[in-house]
Amino acid sequence: MYLIGDAFIYSGLIVYIVAIVAFTKLAFAVYGTWANRHLHNPIISTLKMINFTDAMVSIVVTQATLLTMQASPLALKTSSVFGMGCSVYFV
Repeated sequence: MYLIGDAFIYSGLIVYIVAIVAFTKLAFAVYGTWANRHLHNPIISTLKMINFTDAMVSIVVTQATLLTMQASPLALKTSSVFGMGCSVYFV
């Protein structure tokens, strides 16, 4: 996406569905992390971190769909850079 610069332009209801799914995933990830904070099992902690990372990737996808829907000229570059930043943060 960053190097090629090709994107599918989303429109209509699909953009709102993507946003609802992304923010729901983020809410469940935050709640799951908060509800299980007293558990010190490394497997559960790893699964919660993977769940939170997945939710952040969904937020990046939401950003990309919203920016392409608005025909932003820098939609692909900003979404790609934000996604790479999230990946570096979680690695």
